[in-house]
Amino acid sequence: MEKTGNESCWQLSESTKGAERLFTGRCRLKVHSVYHQVVNLTDGEEIFSLHPAFPAKSPMSLVLCTAGGSMGDLAPERGMEAVFMDGCMILNGIRIDCRKRTVWDPKLTVRLSSGGITRIVSGIRQILPGLRDRGGFSDSCICPEQREEDFMDRALRSRFRAFLEPCEDAAELAVSLLGMGYGLTPSGDDFLVGLFYVLCIGGYMEHKTAGGIQNAVLGNLSRTGDLSGQFLRHACRGEFGEKLHALAGAVRRGEDGLTELYRIAMTGHSSGVDALNGMAAGWHLMKTEKEKEPQEVVQK
Repeated sequence: MEKTGNESCWQLSESTKGAERLFTGRCRLKVHSVYHQVVNLTDGEEIFSLHPAFPAKSPMSLVLCTAGGSMGDLAPERGMEAVFMDGCMILNGIRIDCRKRTVWDPKLTVRLSSGGITRIVSGIRQILPGLRDRGGFSDSCICPEQREEDFMDRALRSRFRAFLEPCEDAAELAVSLLGMGYGLTPSGDDFLVGLFYVLCIGGYMEHKTAGGIQNAVLGNLSRTGDLSGQFLRHACRGEFGEKLHALAGAVRRGEDGLTELYRIAMTGHSSGVDALNGMAAGWHLMKTEKEKEPQEVVQK
């Protein structure tokens, strides 16, 4: 039975393009997990994240306007059913009006020159020293050598060093990162999202090496959790959250991107810092692969 009272104030203000299929007919999802202000829903194949305007949008976002209510009013529990029908979503008896939503496409179409990506990596190297205590890959792209820290720190730094050395099988190295680390999105997975981001803005996703990495990661997502795996699926499609969109846009406009990089770095416990390290590794991988390509001979 639907609840009565203030349910009319609940509206879905925005959805990502990939979620639009949920509104084409009657659709049933279940609550996959709840994390702070985010309710993750799944249809058994993909995950969608219901949340208020804060936090920033991800490729899975369903942005909720409560207009006086709170996410706590939904009282979601794992396994609870969410029904999409007649332009509305019903969760725990609360009807959410979805008819006036706008649609956001997380597909990143901005492409940057090598100079633009170099500015991003320079910015990363500038801000990471002050963020070492956030954990994860920490400041690996500045100081990849082993430190006297815990096992996970040593393991992550060793993976970063491997990206800086001649790599016979980048795909195998990427797979070794899946699920490595702590939390809902382990450090290794966040690193790979950053790596795919740089390959995307560098126009390198169609390259043979990049394609091999994507296929290997997609074929081994069972090594990590459902939620983290969903982020990686989107990254392989060239789909990223709005903070990463903002960074590409700022650098394309000629800005240094430091404000945007810092906002990314503050994401999660170490997720943002891990993604920044992945960007630096991705840029190194791109340069290394380009050096292997045969140079065009100019005829005089």
